[in-house]
Amino acid sequence: MLGRYLSRHGDSKIVKVILIATILPAILKSKDNPEGIDRSLIFDPFYASMRKDRATIFSASLDEFFAPATAETQVSESTKDWLIGVALRSSLMPMLEVYKSSNETDFRKDLKLFGMPTLIIHGQADVFAPAVATAQRVHSAIPGSRLEFYPGASHGLFFTHQDRLNQDIAEFLGKELGARI
Repeated sequence: MLGRYLSRHGDSKIVKVILIATILPAILKSKDNPEGIDRSLIFDPFYASMRKDRATIFSASLDEFFAPATAETQVSESTKDWLIGVALRSSLMPMLEVYKSSNETDFRKDLKLFGMPTLIIHGQADVFAPAVATAQRVHSAIPGSRLEFYPGASHGLFFTHQDRLNQDIAEFLGKELGARI
């Protein structure tokens, strides 16, 4: 997470930041994070399903992940098969630990270190990381950040809205992107 990098190394080498389909700042509800999502709604069922039958839960989640009815670019069956294959070739225990740590870690303090221009891009139909618990809170926590919602997009917007996403990234990075290529 970039916030951890900033806390250790500062921001002298960071010009701009883009957060896409973020799960920040702290996605799970707790006593000191009442804005989070109740773990029994998303986290626990998905975690248990991954332990029991990853192939089925990944296949069953594809429509929610890509929201094909509102996708600007349809995701091919070959791409879906490839993604499931990548997930299934990953070792289960590390995958569960990454999922657990990324969902259980509280990044709210880290967001205070973002002093550079920050673009937050999020799908309005993201059921994996609902905007009210994630993107909107990140936007509120980072002064001067810009929040771009993609109507109808879900968590897989980097596949389903790739043309718009690439355009928004290039536009936001602007001169900095051209100078580094």
